[in-house]
Amino acid sequence: MTRGISFAISLFLVLPALAQAEGKRFAILVGIKKYDHSALPPLEFTENDVSELADLLKPAGYEIILLTDSQGAKDRAFDPTRANIDKNIRAVLNRCKSDDMVIVAFAGHGLQFEGKSETYFCPKDARPFADQKSTLVDLEALYKQMGESGAGVKFLLVDACRDDPHSGRGRGVTATSTDRVPPKGLSVFFSCKEGERAFEHSRLKHGVFFHHVLEGLRGKAADADGEITIDTLVSNVRKQVPRQVPDLFKGAKQTPTLRSGEVSGTPAVLARVTAVKPNATVRIDPETEENAIKWVQQHYGRITRDPDQKDEPIVAIRLSCSQLRQADLKNLSAFPNLERLELSGLHLSGFNGQFLATLPALKTLKLTYVQITEAGVRDLSKAPLIKDIQIEDFKTPADAETIASLASLRALTSLSVGIASENRFPKIQAVAKLTQLSHLYLKSTYDFSDKELALLSQMEKLESLEVHVSDKNPGLSVAGLRQLKSLKNLKYLNLGIGIEKPAPAELVRAVSEFDHLEKMNLRVATAGAFIRARAETGWKAVQDTARLLGESLSDPAYEPRRKEYEAQLREAAKYDVIADIEAVKKSMTKCKLTVQYER
Repeated sequence: MTRGISFAISLFLVLPALAQAEGKRFAILVGIKKYDHSALPPLEFTENDVSELADLLKPAGYEIILLTDSQGAKDRAFDPTRANIDKNIRAVLNRCKSDDMVIVAFAGHGLQFEGKSETYFCPKDARPFADQKSTLVDLEALYKQMGESGAGVKFLLVDACRDDPHSGRGRGVTATSTDRVPPKGLSVFFSCKEGERAFEHSRLKHGVFFHHVLEGLRGKAADADGEITIDTLVSNVRKQVPRQVPDLFKGAKQTPTLRSGEVSGTPAVLARVTAVKPNATVRIDPETEENAIKWVQQHYGRITRDPDQKDEPIVAIRLSCSQLRQADLKNLSAFPNLERLELSGLHLSGFNGQFLATLPALKTLKLTYVQITEAGVRDLSKAPLIKDIQIEDFKTPADAETIASLASLRALTSLSVGIASENRFPKIQAVAKLTQLSHLYLKSTYDFSDKELALLSQMEKLESLEVHVSDKNPGLSVAGLRQLKSLKNLKYLNLGIGIEKPAPAELVRAVSEFDHLEKMNLRVATAGAFIRARAETGWKAVQDTARLLGESLSDPAYEPRRKEYEAQLREAAKYDVIADIEAVKKSMTKCKLTVQYER
């Protein structure tokens, strides 16, 4: 009798909501990627910084106001302009009570004019000139405003010195740009000190400062009780940034600096980190793998025991932790029976699979946000039984040469891979040459052309094909789809179908001609659903803003917005093709068809 899986390794770090009794928590996060004025050059990763910060703080119970270019494109109320920044900060600070906490984060350009002590953050619509100060965010005034707020804890993060917008005239905002001590209860954390520049790097997809702020909130700054306070977060960031910057930028220095007003009482807890069970579980022999178990427990969480299955060896492990390094992977040699390994979100700039030689039973390897290279594929041959490779990383996607090198894995029959849009055709060509595959899952941000689908139609051994396009308008053609009919061994097809011409129903009808299929799943993004979702999301954003500002939706000022979204809903009804698709679905008798209508 085959036993079930017996142990679960708790590896995933989460930020659970804090108790309601601890007061409310607010976060106003501002990231500006592109400025209106040409004197302020664009910044690449500022929006990433605050968007991911929002993703981390929201599960911890914070009410989030995110002001970025992307949010502004959806709703102008969240455009990072001077007026919107001031309005939202003022609204939040005015409603705070003594047990509340406020975080304000700025990522963008900063200014201090020569001969002046005042320091400024540049909003999107800033005019960076001495006679246009009213278009800037005065940090001295913000200090005073936050100091007067009733909130018990106020934390301001300022990363506003990545580039000098006026070389020789001004400079970014640094810790010693202002000599003023913050008011009581306010802590201000600057990304660097005077005379330094704050760096961002393409490998991190963040500014170095915010990268380590995020890492700290993910768990690296947690104390023994799993609590992340301002003190522990600042300590971790001040330790990590000066270490990493010289490695990324030769000879460079960056020293994050904290300025604090008087703080009383116990340290404020920004978030708490706990471990939760992942989907993957493991089997374990506690005698032969005792040290490895301790390693997992020490670094990645708890192991829970099923007494009835304690003698089973480990066959699957899933590790997801940003603190893991290449050198740590040697610990996996303690699990010689491992058949499935998932590595996710690790600091591995290039996959080094030397440790795989100690895992002779490994059959499935999944890499998420782990960059794999051609050299890394050669390492995969050290595990000769590998038959399933899953590579999911659009930040550092596999290139054509890396994909082509997978042909050296003789046992490989299943491949899941993300294909970036840039220079995509050679990558599809490389995939099509992996003729040994029986299962293929392709993920891309844009539609697949007829020419690319023609390449895939040559993979004669394919039994299962899944094509996922994250764009809501894949625009697959009828002719392109019909080329896949030549795959006579194909039993399962999973496709995304877009909202433009030809009509979705026509595309479904074309796929219904695949008489050799046993099962088919179609993800259909209808125009009606798309427009409806846009209207509902937009109106909800308006409602949330009104609630936050304490305003009534019955106010005449909101009437134009209400009419705008109601008009969009009426438009959505004109494009409802679901009935046509369902009619085609009923006509199919040989194949089990499921249809998902996506927004």
